This record gives sequence, structure tokens and C-alpha cells, in this order.
Amino acid sequence: MNLLEPFQVLRPSPKDMYLADAVLFSHEFSKNFPAVRLLSFRNSWILGEGYVVPPWSLVPISEWFNERQYDLVHQFKTVVKVLLSRNLSRTVIEVPEALVITDEFSNSYFHWLADCLPRLWLVRKNWHNSLLVLPRHLQAWPIVRDSLNLMGANQFMFLRPGEKAKAHKVLLPERIAPTGNFHPAVMRQLREHLIKAAGVPKVQNRRRRFYISRNKARGRRLRNEHEAEPVFSKYGFETVFLEEKNFQEQICLLAQAEVVVAVHGAGLTNVLFMNPGSAVLELRHSGDAHNNCYFSLAGALELNYYYLHCPPAVPGENMRTADLVADLEKLDFILGKMVGSI
Repeated sequence: MNLLEPFQVLRPSPKDMYLADAVLFSHEFSKNFPAVRLLSFRNSWILGEGYVVPPWSLVPISEWFNERQYDLVHQFKTVVKVLLSRNLSRTVIEVPEALVITDEFSNSYFHWLADCLPRLWLVRKNWHNSLLVLPRHLQAWPIVRDSLNLMGANQFMFLRPGEKAKAHKVLLPERIAPTGNFHPAVMRQLREHLIKAAGVPKVQNRRRRFYISRNKARGRRLRNEHEAEPVFSKYGFETVFLEEKNFQEQICLLAQAEVVVAVHGAGLTNVLFMNPGSAVLELRHSGDAHNNCYFSLAGALELNYYYLHCPPAVPGENMRTADLVADLEKLDFILGKMVGSI
């Protein structure tokens, strides 16, 4: 059963793209994706790590359709994990019909909002007879329960340590697109549903400007954030720490934003709740041509995307953890351009 037919995505270039930077984005401007199916399997295991494994296989179903090509070492490790989980999880929970929207890569705030919830949205008409089965690590995230409540998904369970589920039938919606890519109509529908479900007033102040700080995170902070504060203040920005707010509060806050600035990281996922025509500035690692997920997300949501390349505070540090240093003159120039265009 097809949930989505094959589709093409056309993305506008960043509002402040320099010709020399075209190579960083040009491969993202036009992409084609295959149909998205709702898969169904009988008598399959659902393991605590998020694996769905038929009884005759040692490879998770998600690996069959994964866009990444892994080496033999990875494949061997995956088989070992499946064997260990099958044998060490002694408690078996029988489930007549299970719905699974996760896989072994559903391990971050971004992936939950950008990959898992869109899959749940697609099967909203099919889930009512199913129990949504979730991997154990998601139980520690309040956002999971909060977002499922807003989605109206009340029948769900988390596998606990030592547990595995045996489902007589498993419904598994495929990933909509390789991670970091999106179906624009699905993301816009999801945005509208979550904003409405969160109780965001239709008439409200939508002119606020936010700098989302990562200063309390363990990595990818803006090292010269203190020095940048006068620049943000000049243009009326408020500094916010989203980790201090619950999911509904984050939705309500971002729905008021006309401009958001943040270092590449989970906080930028919340641009999902911004209104069309708003603007986003991503502070990104210099020369990064791979992590374009927020550029793609902004395009899907009809947001105006800007970027500023920032060198790492420690030269050569891994871009996944490196703190960044922003050129304050360039930051001032871009913020002036963004504010002036609204």
C-alpha cells in the first residue's frame, strides 16, 4: 500500500548564498524520491533497540531499505546485536497488531520530530487498531509522550529492559525520505496540526526574534556568545534555552517567531513550528556541505533560509562537537538584511 506517490522536491537557494558557496548547496536544489509504502509483516520480533526482525531473518527490516551502504563490519555488529537482544530479552509481550515508526537510528530530538512523527502522521488513519511499540530509550524523553498526546496517539508502549515484543502483525511505514529530506506537504500538515493541538492562539504576536542558545549543551556552542549579545540586542533578539521548556511551550514560542538564529543542532528542529515567510539563520561549521537538513527543512516549510559559516574554536575539532566562533561584523550584516526584508 502506497502512503505517498513518488515525488520531487525543488528548494530555493539560501537568501544570502555567495557564488563560491554554491557547491555546498547545489546538490540539494532538486531531488526525486520514490513512493512511500506501508509495509506489513507477520509474526515478527520487535526488539528493545528499535529493531523489527522477521522470524526468518537476522537483519532488521530497516536495514533492507536503508539509503546508507554499510560495510561488512557494521552488518556483522548488527547481526550480533539482534542475536543478543533476542536471547537476552527473556520477557515476551504478545501484541496482536503493532505499529512501528522508529528504527535503530531514531535516537535524537531531530529524528523524532523530523523522521518519526511524519511517519505517524501518514498512518493516522491506519493506527486505531494498532499498538504503537517504541524502543526503550525513548521513554526517558518527555517530548515523546507530549508529542504523541498532541498527535492523538493514546495506544502506545515502551519496551523495558529485558523485554521484546512478538507481534502477530506489524505495520511499518517506510521512511518518507533519506534523513535530512522532507515531503513539503507532509511537514506543513504536521506543523498545522501540532500548532493547533498545542493551543496556539490564532491572533498573537508573531514578530518576536529569538536566538536559541546552546550554551548549556555539551558541544556545538557559540564560543563568543557573550560578545555577540550586543549584536543580537541591537536587532531586538531574545535569548532562549529551549531545554528549559516543555514541548507545548516550545511550539507556542516558535509560532511567535519572525526570525530565529541558532547554531546547527537540535534546537533548530523547532523551526517546524514557525509560520511561512519567517526567517532562519543557521550558524554552521565552515565548509560543511553535508549537514543541510535545516536548509532542506526550511525549504519544505516555506521559510527564508540564511547561513553564516563559522570556524571551530579549536581548529581541526570534529564538527559534531566543535564549538564555533561567529564573525560579529558578518553576523551584524546578515541580521540587518534579515530584519530589513521582513
